[in-house]
Amino acid sequence: MESSAVSEGGCVVEVSERLVGRLQTLALDEPWSLHEPKGIDLLVSYLRYTFERLEEEGKVVHAQDGRGELRVLNAGLCDSSFEEIFCVAAKSPESDEPSWEAKAFCTWGRSRYGKRLARVLGDGKPVRARYFTTLADSFADPEHSVEPDYDRLREQRQKIDADLLRKIGADDQSFEMALRVAVDLACARFRCMPTSALPAWGAPVGINGAFYCLPLSFLDPLRVDAVLALVAPAEGGDSSLPYAAHTLLSVEEAYLAARLVRRLDAGAGWLAEAAHTRVGMGSADSRVSKPSGSGYGTPRSVRDAASDAMRNLRARLTCRDTTVPAYILRPGDTVGVLRRRGGERPHVVLPLRRGFDGVSQIQGRFEVDDNGCWEFQHEGSNWTMIRHREGHQVVLRERGARERMTVGDDIVFSGSPPFVFGR
Repeated sequence: MESSAVSEGGCVVEVSERLVGRLQTLALDEPWSLHEPKGIDLLVSYLRYTFERLEEEGKVVHAQDGRGELRVLNAGLCDSSFEEIFCVAAKSPESDEPSWEAKAFCTWGRSRYGKRLARVLGDGKPVRARYFTTLADSFADPEHSVEPDYDRLREQRQKIDADLLRKIGADDQSFEMALRVAVDLACARFRCMPTSALPAWGAPVGINGAFYCLPLSFLDPLRVDAVLALVAPAEGGDSSLPYAAHTLLSVEEAYLAARLVRRLDAGAGWLAEAAHTRVGMGSADSRVSKPSGSGYGTPRSVRDAASDAMRNLRARLTCRDTTVPAYILRPGDTVGVLRRRGGERPHVVLPLRRGFDGVSQIQGRFEVDDNGCWEFQHEGSNWTMIRHREGHQVVLRERGARERMTVGDDIVFSGSPPFVFGR
């Protein structure tokens, strides 16, 4: 069985599945499939797009010796001694069209082909593919705002797991509400931890050039459900210009696009863990987080950042009376009407006007439990009613009474207009 990597410049390098398997053994250990533990489907795709980029950049090196003509490409991988790995290709005798067949993956000066390269090229080693002009460009700048195109993002909801989509609501309004809160959380995380935006290359996902991957969490802050693609403005140095966000990616798509740029370990742990835990491959810790004798690094996983995620979790309260503004909630936020200067001030201050006459200064508190689920704790002198989207309602009268909340539930504070809870 043959797998091939095809370049835009016409350089076709056919790589046999057997040879890809050898490369997997030679290279520093990392997962190369999201579907089976020892699979190589990601490695095949990685080679294809890496070779395309090398051809595009003019980095395919031509060599000639008494045995014939060669093409040499830097595979962008290294072995357990951190020696670079090169692909050596020769003309395929079985093809009528000019094409090239990979003969070996090797390190410089080792093995038969490695020694041949050292003799022919001397110190002229082929260089890696490059996706960003400077190292600084590979880091997203949190000074830029993010400008999501919700109309286009809403049309891409098929990238979301079907079970999750049923929970948050597949209709336009429910999905967009959940998406907006997930984007708010992702942007808050980006501002606090700029390295959570991972550099990626757009060829595998239909984006022109480089972009950044931002994790989206809909219901569980410890689980990445999808990825938001951030595209830098053409004038990247101007921080007043926003990042465009009009593409939603599955975790699998984002993984390949980001892997072209760098290994997905160390600071890239959230994407590595999200990809390998969501496809039923068992604990990501065993494949991603633990160091091994091969030198595989220890990433900061998304669970290592649990406290950051919880602290940056957001929800939204949208009043059905459109003259009342929407409010962003954080875990632990209190809600109420500012009736007096003394005493505790609510984090979410509702308007002191008709319709809110019965709301206490501290009507209640929004909390998040250990499972990442939101709940409301009543603390007011009157009552709070929660109407669940399934149809039943609960009235909280006793101080300390709690009720879990989900996307689409209504909450009424002592006769106020209803607010829609969104996550």
